[in-house]
Amino acid sequence: MNYLRPLKFKKKNKKGSFFDIFLIIGFIFGFVAMSVFGIMLYNKMNVALEEVGIRNSSNATINVMEKTHTTMMSFDYLFIFLFGGLIIATIVGAFMIESHPIFLVVAILLLFVAVFASYLLWNAYNKMIDSNEDFEDAASELTIMPKVIDKLPFITLAVMIIIIIVMVAKFKTGNIGE
Repeated sequence: MNYLRPLKFKKKNKKGSFFDIFLIIGFIFGFVAMSVFGIMLYNKMNVALEEVGIRNSSNATINVMEKTHTTMMSFDYLFIFLFGGLIIATIVGAFMIESHPIFLVVAILLLFVAVFASYLLWNAYNKMIDSNEDFEDAASELTIMPKVIDKLPFITLAVMIIIIIVMVAKFKTGNIGE
């Protein structure tokens, strides 16, 4: 008559660490830089096809170019979902990590390193955009990505503080599943 049995949680190899924030920073920079580069290539190809006279020569060419432009612009909105998902996954992963309060010192040091790294990538992005007019034109077509990259050090700081709070608060409340 024992219908309800207690849940037993198996200890699994939970992957996750304070270093996940560097994954997020790298993803943001890489995705935004590649999107701007792709839009720049699309714009150059579009101008080249117009100069040759192929751009408006057939409905198929016009259709392909319009669909390509629509796809490139959808990356801007796709980015926010991927970015939000990475942050949520990192916070959940931080909750799953068994940590000791002594790692708070390490986490605070990593906080400074992560904010500095995000500042360096923010600066590199701005130099890339300012270095070439084509990059600047491509970046101006995007709406969400440049705003996120402009706030990258602050976003990194906020996410890292949340991760630290989750890890320290979890220790004080006890471990789940034991």
